[in-house]
Amino acid sequence: MLTSHQTITSKIKNQAGMTILEIMIVLAIITGIVVMGAMNMRNPTSDVRTDIRNLLLLSKRLNQQAQLDNVIYRITFSMDKKNPTYWVEESANGTIERANQDTFAQDPDQSPFKIASKFTKDKKNLPTEFFFKKVILLEQGLFFEDGLAHIHFFPQGMADASAVQITNEAESLSWTLIINPLTGSARLVDGLFEANQLSRN
Repeated sequence: MLTSHQTITSKIKNQAGMTILEIMIVLAIITGIVVMGAMNMRNPTSDVRTDIRNLLLLSKRLNQQAQLDNVIYRITFSMDKKNPTYWVEESANGTIERANQDTFAQDPDQSPFKIASKFTKDKKNLPTEFFFKKVILLEQGLFFEDGLAHIHFFPQGMADASAVQITNEAESLSWTLIINPLTGSARLVDGLFEANQLSRN
């Protein structure tokens, strides 16, 4: 039979044990709330910079891979402001010298290009609030503000002389991704550069 002293000691231990358990539960709940809040408060500017870095790396990789595989690759951009996406395609009909009218066909059934799943299995989305404003092709004298736009990388180690404008609705955060036609390498500049400015760079 427990003495009164033992009974009190036992109650204190049980109360202490419950208190520690309750503290652990509360901490777990708080941790979950903080993690969910952090995920919901991700900085879209940081996300879009990550996407831009990915595009820089992708253009370099495509330039190298086009030479290794002896096919034409291209990055395809959806200019839809509500759903801006990009993905990689490859020529299904072997090589062609340069981008011609067929390579810009909007009808997928008429295009010699099919999605290159080894680069982009799914279409990549830009973060919320950002979109592709314009894709400029200098040599062809073309620019795209809606529909689909393409930048090609050729087996000869060259690429379309081009630029991709990325911005938000207010155009308070804007960048231009510039593709060098001789090397296929890409560089990034702040602001929305137009064709007449690019031709001088």
